[in-house]
Amino acid sequence: MGQEAAESTIVERSLLSIRRRGMFMGPVIVLSDAPAARYHNLAVKDPNFIPMRPLSQDWRRNLTEDMPYKRFKTYILQYLELDDRLKSVELVYYLDIDVVVGRPMKEWFEHVESTFVPESRKYSSSLIFFKGNFPWRPLQGGQFLVQRKFSQVCLERWRHHIDAHPEDPKDQSANNATQPHTCHLVIMPQYPYLQFINETVIKDLVRTQKYPTLMHIKNTEHADWIPDRLQRRFFQKLLMLNSREAKLVGKTQIHPSQQLPSASQLLTTKVTATKS
Repeated sequence: MGQEAAESTIVERSLLSIRRRGMFMGPVIVLSDAPAARYHNLAVKDPNFIPMRPLSQDWRRNLTEDMPYKRFKTYILQYLELDDRLKSVELVYYLDIDVVVGRPMKEWFEHVESTFVPESRKYSSSLIFFKGNFPWRPLQGGQFLVQRKFSQVCLERWRHHIDAHPEDPKDQSANNATQPHTCHLVIMPQYPYLQFINETVIKDLVRTQKYPTLMHIKNTEHADWIPDRLQRRFFQKLLMLNSREAKLVGKTQIHPSQQLPSASQLLTTKVTATKS
């Protein structure tokens, strides 16, 4: 959501990593307020890429900073009902758009669904999060698991808290304040599945090419501190791109007159090669 996502290639970057490194070919939903034409080529090339637009009645423009966008996390289950392809979906793995994937996702899915999902279903409503980076932020808001039959009450409480505290720029605050008898939060350790990226980490990943399942680059913060050339090398290796392709999905802005047919063509070519 927002201008940065629409005018950069971070959506293509994330999707390519899910398909190529994550080897996940199932539905990937992107909620975007960009013009519908922005992701048309990508949706044509990849029928399991599902762009959605936010409904006008769901906006709360009075919230601070980027909270009007973050608030849409709490509508995940309602938006599943807007596309018939998603009728049978029971589990939704939410990822911020600046998260990229480095390993097959099946292992992580199986670990979560065998270890943490059974615990969460002991409660009438629950959400599953990764552990936070600080004592005052005990959970991460950029990656979490929603269950169709077990998470609606939690999501509604989350939205209510956000609306009641329009000055708070952190969506995690609501879940920190959630009462366990109405919404139970299951917390997963970050290691070995999630890693936050800074310059030191990205240099090591470029050198070893040994990636965790999820890498959160935090485009609004950490990415600004990592040299552009280093980011390009990282994405070139992670997404197995040649030098021409790397210019499309690195830390690159798109001129309004440009389109991205090449990125969507790359996706189809690579998926076909993987399947064969």
